[in-house]
Amino acid sequence: MVTKNVNIKEIIELFSNEKRANFVNVTYVANENGSRTIKGCNALQKQVNANVVINYNFDKKINAILIENGQEPTFESGKGWQTPFIEGFISIMTNRNKFGEKFYLRAMLDDKMNKPKTIYFANGKAITIEQATEQNLLKPSFFNENKSVKVEGIDSNKKTFYYMLPTLNNIIEFTLNGTKYINTDFIDIR
Repeated sequence: MVTKNVNIKEIIELFSNEKRANFVNVTYVANENGSRTIKGCNALQKQVNANVVINYNFDKKINAILIENGQEPTFESGKGWQTPFIEGFISIMTNRNKFGEKFYLRAMLDDKMNKPKTIYFANGKAITIEQATEQNLLKPSFFNENKSVKVEGIDSNKKTFYYMLPTLNNIIEFTLNGTKYINTDFIDIR
């Protein structure tokens, strides 16, 4: 497999050139939203490796399930805080605020396809969920079985897919079309 170093600008260009749904293996780090905050910071961070799909039409998927359930296909995604970086392009999203602009990879993850491999970190060291529980680093919401967004008319226990939005700076590496890309602008938050 060919390996290439890329920066954020090149990552945006690579994903912008992908016009159809495509599989990507991605490894990124992020704060664990289900962890407690200590002195204004998340107590846990995570490193996630997952096979995801970019340029996936979420609305089409939801409406297909609604039709399958004998309902009208009326689902339309709401406008979130993130907007497409390039009009009509759904894999790179941006959020502009008073602190500047951040870029996100918007990818669909389906637990039926694969379970993400996650390693948790506290104070820069790998930690198990059991250790995090013993140290009271997790919120009760961390243990909720189904963390996916609720959609009217769809049993959330059967919905195994959801979007993930890692910031491009927090992506360590990804594999796209048989090439492994290493992010030279990676910012390690662990």
